[in-house]
Amino acid sequence: MNSNTTNKITDFIFRISLAVVVIWIGSNELFYPSVFISYLPTFLGPEKSSIALDLIMIHGAVLICTALSLIFNTLTRLSAFIISLILGSILINSLISDGLSEVGFICIGLLGLSIFLVFPKKNTRVLGYTPVKSIYPEKLSKEMSKPFEEIKK
Repeated sequence: MNSNTTNKITDFIFRISLAVVVIWIGSNELFYPSVFISYLPTFLGPEKSSIALDLIMIHGAVLICTALSLIFNTLTRLSAFIISLILGSILINSLISDGLSEVGFICIGLLGLSIFLVFPKKNTRVLGYTPVKSIYPEKLSKEMSKPFEEIKK
């Protein structure tokens, strides 16, 4: 299997894995926002306020939209970047409030996956452009000198 095929398979597995987890979290936030009230920072207001529940539901909707974007392979890098920002903020909030908890560990793993998807890999398409293999000047000069060597003989 060549490296381009391996990159495509790896990207597919990572995209789908991250999307499944993010859809699960987002749908739970969307349908059961009161469960996630305890994860909100304290400056957002009192618990069980309608604004806090609305923010959790908006957060869940954003997670679902970005996950669907990963599944359908559209705006993958942007979606992964948004998920990275969200997971980074959850990780920081978790570290500040609880120390390194199970939520923190889960966020570290998912953050690694999302960061992997943000940065382009070698020989992959970026914004519709497929990079071309470069010809090194040494190789070019050796190949160009071959006809002259044959003429000298």
